[in-house]
Amino acid sequence: MKKILLILMVLVVPFVMISCDEDEILLPAEDFFVAFEGVSANISKNSPTPLNIPVYVAAEAGDQVTVTIGYKEESDEGVVAIEDVDFEFEHGPVLTYPIGAGHDTLRIQPIPGGTAGNLILELYLESNSAGYNMGFFYGEEADSTSHNRFVVTFLE
Repeated sequence: MKKILLILMVLVVPFVMISCDEDEILLPAEDFFVAFEGVSANISKNSPTPLNIPVYVAAEAGDQVTVTIGYKEESDEGVVAIEDVDFEFEHGPVLTYPIGAGHDTLRIQPIPGGTAGNLILELYLESNSAGYNMGFFYGEEADSTSHNRFVVTFLE
């Protein structure tokens, strides 16, 4: 239920803010944020289609915003997938939001025949050109940042 409410909030906030008068801003500028829609996903290493990972900018429409996605090259969680050996970015890791709000989709295509075994790819929100918060705060997790990281597992 939390995930459904979270998705609805991320989808609705930019549209509500666009339709409001200047006096009726629902989300103060200091609370604008960038966030992954989810926190993890699995994909087969032999998948013919890419993994789509939505990334949202919850802010007022305005100037273009650029978001850069980074990834860890080492991890304690398992063997790390290597760019151009195990996967490639079909769209990203830099995403552009022409109106400064809304969503774009990071697309990752597995490359068959790379490193043996199951692999992980730990993505994180590295930066954004507007200086917005990375991740967001919600519900009982109000004291911690959420959805600023995303883990992809490539399955053998």
